[in-house]
Amino acid sequence: MRTRMEGEAAELGRTPAPLRIRAVRAAGVAGMRTLTTVAVAVVMAEVLPTADRRMRLPSFEADGTATSPSPSPARSSDPSKIERSEI
Repeated sequence: MRTRMEGEAAELGRTPAPLRIRAVRAAGVAGMRTLTTVAVAVVMAEVLPTADRRMRLPSFEADGTATSPSPSPARSSDPSKIERSEI
């Protein structure tokens, strides 16, 4: 059973305004979710390789003794010499 508003809108051949608003709002939310997902993926793709290089965990020998990780390269104090991965 149609509401009066839906009946009037159907007679005029268009979608009632509240339904249009809901549809546009749902599309906007879906678009924002997609953009957020893409943004997170891009950030993770940039951050994870850098974090992996900086956070080297010690490895263990067969006898259970830990070997220290290789030292991380020293950061340059000159801003013009900072690598892209350090930004």
